[in-house]
Amino acid sequence: MSDSFRVLLEPHYEGAFRFACYLTGDVDRAKDVLHEALIRALKGFRQLKEPARFKSWLLQIVGNVARNEGRSLRVRETLVRHLGFLRTGAAAPHRSIDERQLIGRCLLSLPDEQREALVLFDFEGERAEEIAQIQGVGEPTVRSRILYARRRFRALYREHGGQSAPVTEVRLRRPAR
Repeated sequence: MSDSFRVLLEPHYEGAFRFACYLTGDVDRAKDVLHEALIRALKGFRQLKEPARFKSWLLQIVGNVARNEGRSLRVRETLVRHLGFLRTGAAAPHRSIDERQLIGRCLLSLPDEQREALVLFDFEGERAEEIAQIQGVGEPTVRSRILYARRRFRALYREHGGQSAPVTEVRLRRPAR
């Protein structure tokens, strides 16, 4: 691994892993996805024209690899059982295990593109501009996906007995850079 690749990867590795977890629903599969994504990123590193865009470029590769892996009902159920990577406990310690599982089920009920945009924006603190690059769409499309994802999430949460709208409460943003 080249030193320049390692230097660029280091501050984004954990976020890329969390992103893979959100997309795959399973920590072990996320490790496999991230491993494959890192191999692809390393192979294509010379083609990266703007090192400042490394994070978006890497997350786009992780997303592509995860989507190529496919999603099955078994994977979706696994997310609900293994919410360790969904860090709601740190952000909202007042939430019970049942509430965290409900949050996970509601997230998994969202269409993939909406869930990805919502997770990146509300959970990982990415800007809409970066998400647009990751998803390969325009910024207005990202904003629309986030809006619809929040609405659908809140409706699902309330429908299943949730007491409040956790998307606005359970923002898992990283500390300021």
